[in-house]
Amino acid sequence: MPIQLFWLLFVSALTASCAFIFVSSSMLPDMVAASFNLDGAARGLIAKTDYRNLILATIIIVSVSHVAVFGLISKLPTSSVSMPNRDYWLSKERRESTMQYFAKFGTLLGTVVMLMIVGLHWCVLIAHRGSSVVEPPVMPNTMLWTIMGGGLAVIAVMLICLTLRFNMSTAKARKK
Repeated sequence: MPIQLFWLLFVSALTASCAFIFVSSSMLPDMVAASFNLDGAARGLIAKTDYRNLILATIIIVSVSHVAVFGLISKLPTSSVSMPNRDYWLSKERRESTMQYFAKFGTLLGTVVMLMIVGLHWCVLIAHRGSSVVEPPVMPNTMLWTIMGGGLAVIAVMLICLTLRFNMSTAKARKK
């Protein structure tokens, strides 16, 4: 798949995520519980606009950083890139396809991390649904751990695929 499709996926997901956070934050109370203990009980409050701005900044900075790091690898000299079989994968005839793979990997990684942050925001929304002074917000821990665990599992699979691609393909290529 061309890199442009990965960029389109990332930019679309970022736009939709920011719009979702911006719009859905209006459903939160004026003071938002943004910190919870391990039992899910709220333990820290933040103004709604500060929470919204913080979560928007986090989603933009963190996801764009993942994309940028993998995108900037192509600007580094070969000697600065640490990877298995570096000389093989970064030789003149393979460097462009290797860098395209890294760029695609970075956009997917940034998208997965972005979706995890959106999932965290969704949990905060659910925690505040029906909450009041008498009934303080409670984080839906099962949902939170499912979202975070699922995201980390996807990232683990992505890292395994990244590692296998550069190890297995090298072995196959050398046999030919």
